[in-house]
Amino acid sequence: MQFFSEAALLGRLRLLGVNSLNATIALVLVLALSLAALSQTAGTQDTKSDISKLQAMAEGGDASAQLTLGLAYQNGRGVQQDDSIAVEWYRKAAAAGNSEAQSDLGVMYMNGWGVEKDKAEAVRWYHLAAKQKNAHAMFNLGAAYYNGDGVGIDDVRAYAWFLLAQDAGSQPATDAVQRSEIELGPTILSLGMNYVVEMYFKGDDLNRDYKEGVQWLRKSAGRGDVQSQLTLAGVLTDGVDLPPDYEEGRHWCEAALQQKSAMAAYCLGTIYRKGLGVPKDATKALSLLREAADSGITPAMEASGEMLASGDAGKVDRQQALMYLIGAILNGDQGSLSRAAEVRAQMSDKEWKRTQEEIKRRFRFFDAAKLEAALQSVQPNSSPK
Repeated sequence: MQFFSEAALLGRLRLLGVNSLNATIALVLVLALSLAALSQTAGTQDTKSDISKLQAMAEGGDASAQLTLGLAYQNGRGVQQDDSIAVEWYRKAAAAGNSEAQSDLGVMYMNGWGVEKDKAEAVRWYHLAAKQKNAHAMFNLGAAYYNGDGVGIDDVRAYAWFLLAQDAGSQPATDAVQRSEIELGPTILSLGMNYVVEMYFKGDDLNRDYKEGVQWLRKSAGRGDVQSQLTLAGVLTDGVDLPPDYEEGRHWCEAALQQKSAMAAYCLGTIYRKGLGVPKDATKALSLLREAADSGITPAMEASGEMLASGDAGKVDRQQALMYLIGAILNGDQGSLSRAAEVRAQMSDKEWKRTQEEIKRRFRFFDAAKLEAALQSVQPNSSPK
């Protein structure tokens, strides 16, 4: 026997493509199907014997039986329909960690069936069930965030939960995702998918699963989201939480670079500088790093300054090295100060004089004298980084 019920929740109309604010549209909140048939009957009606066995198992602490008994009372199958008793059995099963019961209890609170309506409490139960990847709860959370039921309206979170519910097999979520992707702009869609990644990485609303988070990053990167491409490249090349995959990491750097991302130039420049999955190529690395530095990327300024000061790409250029390091310092990177002090210490008086003129030209509101004092106050590094 299978018990099921559907609850209607009035939603914001735009999810279903309705323009009139006076129209009445319902978003479906799905109650769970019974986990298993606890008895076999020849007909469609539940017998007293079936209910007695179910009652005994439920009273014995069987969470699946408690859920199914709650559904029986919810639907009036084999017993007198009674929402308040249904809530009692859902609560017992939910407290035991049954995700279907947690989701169903949320629906009861959301609608005030057998219990005083409390939308915030409904959302709390949805979250508990969703953390166990319950598709119904994930969809219901998406609807809650979409409609502002028990939480503030949040299109990013709504879309994220719809995506997760769809991935878990929810057909209503598939419809919601399709409509959201027609209705919402690309920024919201990217933020929604990245929020899924964040949930898996942080382990708050979902159990922490780094590999699953990376899979969602790949989906977002594949859609052309530059930030996801760069984040994925970093994850794949740092080798901290997952074994490194330099080839794929380079692929995503290159994909982001095709979209004129300055950070992608820094990413790819770092790969060639360090030889991550490719032969080291200082000339190519410096060209990419300077491209990123000239676009204002602070770590690229520091890296460019280091390479020009050390002559890694074949030629020492202390003046240009100091220009990049000053840029990094002005952007708040105090770590570049000691490196700049080292470069200054290596300059002749004539070279420093020319450099001061360049500083005045390039940084009009920057006091070269104050820079000199700051550099003299710092102990230079003994060797390049």
